[in-house]
Amino acid sequence: PATFTRAVVVIRLASVPLLLLAALIGAAAAAAAPAITGADGDVWNAARPEPSYRVTARPGSSVVWTVPGVRSGRGPSPLTVRLGRIPDGRYALQARRQGAPLSDTAVRRFRVDTTPPAIAVSEPRQGAEYAQGEAVVVDFSCTGAVTCSGSVADGGLLPTAQSGAAFVTVSALDAA
Repeated sequence: PATFTRAVVVIRLASVPLLLLAALIGAAAAAAAPAITGADGDVWNAARPEPSYRVTARPGSSVVWTVPGVRSGRGPSPLTVRLGRIPDGRYALQARRQGAPLSDTAVRRFRVDTTPPAIAVSEPRQGAEYAQGEAVVVDFSCTGAVTCSGSVADGGLLPTAQSGAAFVTVSALDAA
C-alpha cells in the first residue's frame, strides 16, 4: 500500500491568501523504477550461458528494456527478458516503465564468461615412464581461473616410491 502526502503551498499576494495545491506525491515515487531479479555482478557461464532476468513494475504497466548494443524490447509487467547466447563481456540491463522518466530506470549489471579456464601440465608428461623412487617435480598452471589445484601440489613430488601408474589430477575454477 502506497502512502500519499498532500502538499499545500500558501502564497500571499497583496495580503490576499492564495492556495496552490502542489500535487499528490506517492511515497513510492522515489521507488518508481521496476525491480530486476538477480544481483549486480551476476556471471553467466558455460553451465548457464543465456542471461535471463524478470522485470517487475507496477501492475498493469508496460516495461521497456535494453541491453545497449545487444537487444531491447517491451512488454507487460511482469516481463521475462531472455537474451539468448551473447558474446563474453560486461553488460547492463536497463528497464523502466513505459513513459516514466529516465531517472526511474532500474539497472542490473552482469557479465557473460563462457570461456572455460585452460590447464597446462608440463610435468609429469602424459605417458612418461619414471624410475621407481625418481624425484619428479609436478609442474602445472592454469589460465583464466580463480583457483588452480592438483591432487599433488604444483612444485610437489610425484609419488614414485612404488611401481605402477601414478596420476595427477588438476582442477581449475573460473569466476563464473
